[in-house]
Amino acid sequence: MKRLCVFMFIFLFSVFCFAQQNAGIKVIGGIPDATDNRVYQLQVGAFRLVQNAANALNKLRAASLNPCYERYGDLTRVLIRGVSGRNIRACIELIRRAGFSEVLIKLDPVNGAVGRQPPAGKQSPAAARPKASSSSEDDEDFYEESQESEEPPQANGSESSFPKTGTWKLTGRDPKGTEWKADIVITSVRKNNFDGYFDWYIGPGFDYSGKEYVTGQFDEDSDKIYFQGTRLENGKGLALGKYEAYVSIQRDQFYNGRWEEPDGIPVSDWQAAREGK
Repeated sequence: MKRLCVFMFIFLFSVFCFAQQNAGIKVIGGIPDATDNRVYQLQVGAFRLVQNAANALNKLRAASLNPCYERYGDLTRVLIRGVSGRNIRACIELIRRAGFSEVLIKLDPVNGAVGRQPPAGKQSPAAARPKASSSSEDDEDFYEESQESEEPPQANGSESSFPKTGTWKLTGRDPKGTEWKADIVITSVRKNNFDGYFDWYIGPGFDYSGKEYVTGQFDEDSDKIYFQGTRLENGKGLALGKYEAYVSIQRDQFYNGRWEEPDGIPVSDWQAAREGK
């Protein structure tokens, strides 16, 4: 009897501690057992305003999590994918500390694939259609899954299609501390492929300058854009390069950019914003 009382005390105390630890966050879908080896995804929110989704991604990244997003009709859903059952509780606590009040747990539909960011505007046909459960003033919605299996409504392609022709203002810095600046101009687009040029202007006396013509490609699966230099025009101190960067949800910024120096050494410090955004 004494052993039973001790066991019950330990069990209730652990439940109480977990409840206290996760006070202030609503969990939808149930927390799997710590011995569950299946892979789950946690949906932190679905947002009508893209800027709110971007803010949520930044908060989760600052909390040492690896979020991604997917388009669902006119919504942007913010997810954490590839979480094993035994790590769910720790992940919920990080989400709570990041300032979120609700999370939906379900099996990861990507067959256990970890960290793959789904293409913007696409979703598996097997994905269940959601129904709204609550909303708040900042236009943030959370969802429970229904038993139906339907395609989500399609987003307006004219709003989400990328790349588009236009100009981005690039700033970067190389290992020597030199600040690099350029206008990235996309002149023509063929589906996810495009042509354009970098108009470089570096240094107070334009010590490095000229046009670097490029071809490029946008990878929807990773939300990354790639540029390959093809020829130089009036190049002063320049060499053809390879460039890549992540594209923001709003499709108006490139960030965490990398380029390859002539000796093959990658440099990880450039970003660009769409002109007139």
